[in-house]
Amino acid sequence: MAPHPPIINTSDGLVGVLDDVRPAPIVALDTEADSFHHYYEKLCLIQVATPDREALVDPLAGLDLRPLVKLLESKRLIVHGGDYDLRLLHRHFGFVPGELFDTMLAAQLLGQKELGLAALIQRYFGVAMDKGVQRADWSRRPLPPDLAAYALGDIRYLLPLAGRLETELAATGRLAWHRETCQRLAAVRFSPREPDPERTWRLRGSHALPPPALAVLRELWGWREALARDRDVAPFRIIGNEYLVNLAAKAAEVGAVGIPPGVKLPRNVTGALREGLEAAIARGLALPPEAWPVLPEPERQPQDPALGPRVARLREARDAAARRLLLDPALVAPKSALVAIATTCPSTLDGLRALDVLYHWQADLLGPDLLNALAPPAGPPGRRRRRRRRRRPAAARPPAG
Repeated sequence: MAPHPPIINTSDGLVGVLDDVRPAPIVALDTEADSFHHYYEKLCLIQVATPDREALVDPLAGLDLRPLVKLLESKRLIVHGGDYDLRLLHRHFGFVPGELFDTMLAAQLLGQKELGLAALIQRYFGVAMDKGVQRADWSRRPLPPDLAAYALGDIRYLLPLAGRLETELAATGRLAWHRETCQRLAAVRFSPREPDPERTWRLRGSHALPPPALAVLRELWGWREALARDRDVAPFRIIGNEYLVNLAAKAAEVGAVGIPPGVKLPRNVTGALREGLEAAIARGLALPPEAWPVLPEPERQPQDPALGPRVARLREARDAAARRLLLDPALVAPKSALVAIATTCPSTLDGLRALDVLYHWQADLLGPDLLNALAPPAGPPGRRRRRRRRRRPAAARPPAG
């Protein structure tokens, strides 16, 4: 391949990329973002590769990337675990992909255990990829050479990798499975969820806290969130979730303002950061009982007592098929699909397909087994009563001899 600048950050450079991508029938695509480091996630890099060209395009350079994105919509795209990339491009540009080939999904459908791109590149091409920069800050400019090399490596092998995987899928009769799953992925439209103010601050472990500790935790979370927005850093980089939950529990238990005795804080929590932490604890402890948050009771719908056994029988049928195919059971049919099927109890293959909780290939593969599993189990076989011969009284029996 002809040498090119490691990152495209000028209008002329972008025109060159468009000229190379336009005639290409197939394009490898990847993206990099900075959510691991920043509060406000940014699209930091778009990597594209054709059979003749590799390019790193810089979305932070102020270029109008809409022509490139529109062009990519018309191409057959090779991605690896592409749902995040598609979501990112859709949010920034309204990107709607056409035809997709996802190499991670292909490896899953082939029953491979190691699904990371680096593992697949090692397996098929014998090349060891540097995984040490996966959580790097991709918003750094100029882009460091090691990050540029890593980003190029991500797309350099995608096209030949897709070719190898597609051949194996065809040989195993699973190419149609992959094609349908990718079509569904391409059809997904991503819309952000509105955050629930009553739930966003409830961190892992908070369900075990009493209401006074929940009041402290809510204040601690709000303080950290505001600070993270102001500094544009990922919240966990200020202080981790487990520290907040532990602080809330200990502070409510002790009932005194300040850092509870015996609580270890990260080394970075000093000075103004520690003062903000203590102020949040004080606000939470000062709240009257009527202002304490209460965890909502989970909504419990009346449940058919036969539902659990039906789900279990469906799972047995699904797991048996997964073992035969050497596939992850969740790939053959997710648990949510089994619950939906057990709830509605379709009696025909058409009824099963109409639920639209399985791909067509999954319904074709599992349909008869699932329908059989839905049938009520037969009871234990009845015992045949043995007719006992009645013994005649001794006096009535003829004498021996």
